[in-house]
Amino acid sequence: MRPWFVGSLIVSLLPAAACKKEKPVAPTEMTEILTYMFENYEDPEALAAASDNLKPWLDDNVATEETINGYQMDPLGEDVITVDYPPAADFSAQLGAVTGNISNFPLADQAVVMVQDDQSFLNTDSYIRYKRAVSGNIDQFKGGSGVVRTDNDVETKVSVWSTPYNLMKDYRWVDGEETRAIVARSWIEEEGCNDGAFEICLLQSFSVDVFMEDGNKTQRLTATWAEVKPDVLTDKVLIDQLVDGVQTVFLGEDQWMTDNL
Repeated sequence: MRPWFVGSLIVSLLPAAACKKEKPVAPTEMTEILTYMFENYEDPEALAAASDNLKPWLDDNVATEETINGYQMDPLGEDVITVDYPPAADFSAQLGAVTGNISNFPLADQAVVMVQDDQSFLNTDSYIRYKRAVSGNIDQFKGGSGVVRTDNDVETKVSVWSTPYNLMKDYRWVDGEETRAIVARSWIEEEGCNDGAFEICLLQSFSVDVFMEDGNKTQRLTATWAEVKPDVLTDKVLIDQLVDGVQTVFLGEDQWMTDNL
């Protein structure tokens, strides 16, 4: 923990320092850091502190079999969801998982992937449609700074059925004292349901992604929370599907960079 600012002493010696803003104190446990990042996404200083705290865990764990196989995450509480969400969402019904790996491509290349207007390459077996509208300064973002916000028209295939939904996802460059990363946050504002005879709905969905610079490579960690209807599979099977889906996206990102950069 960093030493606390001793107000009375500093004020007596350096009056201008009284206006200095204290740095956020971020959690140090991996799952708590990711939840904190989701909640405090619009606070760059909070994200920077969280990024610095996450890096030691990534260095020790991101490439392990346990992390690749994934961990279960507790549901996000209403108090940390600072975005719009489906009005009928039951947060206790979320299933959450976290998984990660290392990409052999540098962080700058990851940024190029994020601003592509067709993201269906991320999972060609699942995404029937994944059209992305990007707002913000794309050139600045690809150059290594700033924020882009995306609005995504998605249709996902589930067996012989498909489910359309609209996904909001933001990406932000984060510079900590010891780290450099891109942090992303996603959510849906309305339920997404198909109109077939067998109704399949995405009732709620949230995620936070960390792309951490690691020399010429990138450490990736994604936590995702979702609720689907009908609830016919066990929690373990659904969590495994969440983890497998994220790992498939990682492979899709790397394949796109291999083919295009």
